[in-house]
Amino acid sequence: MITRVPDGAVSALFSPNLMRTLINQSKKEDRFLHSAALAALSSVQLRVEQEDGTALPIFVALTSKHGSIEFDRITKTKTLEQILASADDKSLMKIVRHLKSLILRPDCEEQTVADSRRQAIADLLLNTVRQYKRYEKFNEKTFKKDVAHRREGRAADERKSNWLREILETLVECAYFIPSKSADTKKVPLPAISDRSRAMFQERLSSCLTKLLDVKLGARSDVALMVLDMIRAKSDKSAKLDLAFKADASVLSTMDKALNTLDAISATGSIAGNELAAQGFMLLYSLTLLQAYNGEGDAVMMLDDLDASYKAFEASRKTSSKKKNKVSTSDGQNAFVEIVLSFSGNTRTLFRRIGEEAFAIFAAEISAEGLRSLTEILDTEENLEGQKELFNQGDEDVEEEDSSDDEEDDSDVEMVDGEESNSDAASESSDSDSEDDDSDASDDDEDGEEDAELTQFNNMLALTLQTSKPNVDGDAAEETSDESDMDDDQMMALDPHLSKIFKERSKTTSKKKEREDAKQNVVQFKSRVLDLLAVYMEKQYSNPLTLEILLPVLRRTRANANKQTADKAAKMLKSFFDTRTKRKAPLPKPENTEDVWELLKGIHEEAKLGNGAKVHADVCGSASLHVVKVLVGLEKANYAGVVDVYAETQKQWFADKKSPLQPVLFTQFQNWSISARQQGK
Repeated sequence: MITRVPDGAVSALFSPNLMRTLINQSKKEDRFLHSAALAALSSVQLRVEQEDGTALPIFVALTSKHGSIEFDRITKTKTLEQILASADDKSLMKIVRHLKSLILRPDCEEQTVADSRRQAIADLLLNTVRQYKRYEKFNEKTFKKDVAHRREGRAADERKSNWLREILETLVECAYFIPSKSADTKKVPLPAISDRSRAMFQERLSSCLTKLLDVKLGARSDVALMVLDMIRAKSDKSAKLDLAFKADASVLSTMDKALNTLDAISATGSIAGNELAAQGFMLLYSLTLLQAYNGEGDAVMMLDDLDASYKAFEASRKTSSKKKNKVSTSDGQNAFVEIVLSFSGNTRTLFRRIGEEAFAIFAAEISAEGLRSLTEILDTEENLEGQKELFNQGDEDVEEEDSSDDEEDDSDVEMVDGEESNSDAASESSDSDSEDDDSDASDDDEDGEEDAELTQFNNMLALTLQTSKPNVDGDAAEETSDESDMDDDQMMALDPHLSKIFKERSKTTSKKKEREDAKQNVVQFKSRVLDLLAVYMEKQYSNPLTLEILLPVLRRTRANANKQTADKAAKMLKSFFDTRTKRKAPLPKPENTEDVWELLKGIHEEAKLGNGAKVHADVCGSASLHVVKVLVGLEKANYAGVVDVYAETQKQWFADKKSPLQPVLFTQFQNWSISARQQGK
């Protein structure tokens, strides 16, 4: 019937009895009318697909008094999601307003129930943004006009609304505002939106922005600027809403300064004629300000760093004084790298994406010092000390990732000294071997600590219960046959002693988890740094500074390195070498060839430290060959010196039958030499 009834009568079909039957019969497979209920829901979805204007009455019927906003969860279907995906723009706008009314009045008094229903609504809003299929048309007909009106200075309430603006405004109000004392009773959420729900709405807004970056609405920064404008407009002009965010005068002053800078960049659309840089800074400013409104304290310090970076970049484009330019650029780059690292370490995908995009935009501006600050992170120890070094504290929250790339593998932890050494090859090899031994010893020490802690716990427990004798060596003690059972009084007397013992054991377990969390935290941060370095090498594959990245990344592919990091590092290097070959990109042309020769020798020394790992051997061979191409590309006569380096390495390999060096280093060079000779290179 749903497929044949006129549009005006659609809502009349959803009677209380029908809704009750649909919900009860569809949620469990063993129900008598389960198949019929699912068929009915399929017919509902089909009607909306065929006539998208029917989406509103059907959606309202399913989510109002006799239905439920959690209809999809209860029935274990995606009925509401599919209706939203099929609805036309006009119906979508009205549905969003309906959902906003349900946020205000979730039809319950219990806070936990209200939180659950509001989360269901936020998920529906997010899924609407994610599943919308007409963004290209929406961008041309609607969004660009909205952006133009904003640039003309029109107030937000003077612009024509649309479904996307309605969604973003709804999320902004729930995430950042509370009703003022003068607010209309009808506009006050009952029960009030909890802090937990407010944080949830902030997360859903962040996810919406992530999706909208993918669909490329307007310029890269337009959506983020729109959200920020909504917050500012409601904060400045609305008498019905108050900002939930509270801060002291100094914080507000920093934020106002950042907003003024953002306005200035937005008004000109470029920084000293560079439009791409303007987009990058507007993205960084917008998202950092959103973090500040979220109540994240670090965001305010990031705004100061961002201001320093912006001023340095602007000065580097305008000033004619090379000395002044050099100082300003150095300070600004340090601040910029810190900002990008902060974004990359954020738990939300949006901020990591923005960090990578900004890094790509400014890749050409990054200096050797800036790159070094990134590569040094790769050599950080993957333990509590390493975590403290990276985050200035030992109890950072560990980022949880859904991606399989971020799953930690239980491989050994490698500890490598991050400082470059100018000593000879033998010294480098000795130092690196020592580092590997220290890493293995560290792991053995941790295992020994755990064994000792377990033995101590067992001995204390045995002594208290008097069922066995303490054993320092950890061997199981035999129970004596003459032990007698304890009565109730004796058991009660033991209780405080047992509580103390188990409390100590709990502390031990907590320390173990803390170590594991610290390792995972450092590994994940290294993974983010590798992502940034991959962006740099992709955008700057002809830049001589890419050569400085090779050795630190190669060290991450050793056999005793974390598998997740090793795989990502190897993939990154392979992609870099393949990209240069496929694109026929010009080779780097460094001015100081001595550093390049030292790099080639350093790679050969690194090739000896892979402990037989094929991945490490392959990437070392490829990296060495890349450096060879750079040297020969600078001057053909350098080939003779290259042969000498390879010959010395091969002599050492041949003389040492236990050498871990893999022959692939030589075969790759030999094959390239034959090919290059034939091609006359």
